[in-house]
Amino acid sequence: MVTSIYDNIRQFLQKNKNPARGIKEKAYLKTEEESLGIPRGIIRAYINKIIRNGGLLTIKELKTLWSTHIVDARFAAIVYAEARPDLWDEKWLSLFISWAQARDTGWHNTDILGPHLIGTAYMNGLCRREELLKLKNSSFLWTWRAGMTALIPSLKISAQDWTLLCEFAADCVKPGSKFHKQYFALKGLSMTIRWAIGANKDRVMSFLNNNEMYLSKTFVTEVRNKATIGRKR
Repeated sequence: MVTSIYDNIRQFLQKNKNPARGIKEKAYLKTEEESLGIPRGIIRAYINKIIRNGGLLTIKELKTLWSTHIVDARFAAIVYAEARPDLWDEKWLSLFISWAQARDTGWHNTDILGPHLIGTAYMNGLCRREELLKLKNSSFLWTWRAGMTALIPSLKISAQDWTLLCEFAADCVKPGSKFHKQYFALKGLSMTIRWAIGANKDRVMSFLNNNEMYLSKTFVTEVRNKATIGRKR
């Protein structure tokens, strides 16, 4: 009996699950998703092998993987999509945006989805600025964070989207903002700003000087260290 690539992936996930590790990982990832406890490197290696062997997954199959609400299956879908930008079109972008709008996710898949899928699509012109603004305007943290981290590829090489990053920052830095003092909003902002330092060092330092009173000591120290000594600690 010939099985599909999708079925092979599902079988691989079940064969390699580690329930004890999954409990710890679910807590670490701060996610509502089920975790099978499979190390990310093992999943990535398996998906890359499928791709090297010419295996194809359809958008429908990727949607089905995502609909399992299993963090490992969703990661497998993201890895496959990340490795096949040659297939991307408007339907693929719609898929990525729908993933960004998931309510039961966590920081790990969000921080791959944002820069590596939506951000790459933004850089190659498939994703328009308006799509990022829709994510920014979301009241749901992970959707908002996906939109912000999608700016990372652009911020790494230019100041073109620095103003938009500052608009995201306005959503979480000062009292009264929609994500004020929310840990994962500020962690996402810190990460994004640190990636921006190479092309925006003066702007980053100015941002710290203007907002230090609103930011935690850890936030300021990590960003300043990255800007001055090249590492956050």
